[in-house]
Amino acid sequence: MTQRRTIVIRVTQNAKPAFTLAFHQEEVSVGREPGMDVTLSSSEVSRSHCAIELVNGQFQVRDLGSKNGTFLNGRKITSHTIESGDNIQVGDFQLWIQVLAGSQPYEEKAASFADGRTLERQPFTAGEPARE
Repeated sequence: MTQRRTIVIRVTQNAKPAFTLAFHQEEVSVGREPGMDVTLSSSEVSRSHCAIELVNGQFQVRDLGSKNGTFLNGRKITSHTIESGDNIQVGDFQLWIQVLAGSQPYEEKAASFADGRTLERQPFTAGEPARE
């Protein structure tokens, strides 16, 4: 039986909290382009900058050929496993990672991690209208 995994991403820009998102999906897209799972409005962020993917039960961050690079805990990477407490830098944004597993509602586990309201994002299914 596969255990449900949730990834919570707290985004800060220039050390100021911006927003927090929770995902229950195997891939999370990050970039400047509208329609990305995590949209970061900055000229320092590529349209399709990086992806966070669930591979063999672990989340990994993968740079998608971005102009300014993707950094994990201060080191430039092309692909690397991530875990709770890690920091991904994309342009002038910091993505703070919390990986959650199990059946306990994510709101309870993520409450102390977020600086404000955590928004739950569900994967988009073809044929469904886009969600705001």
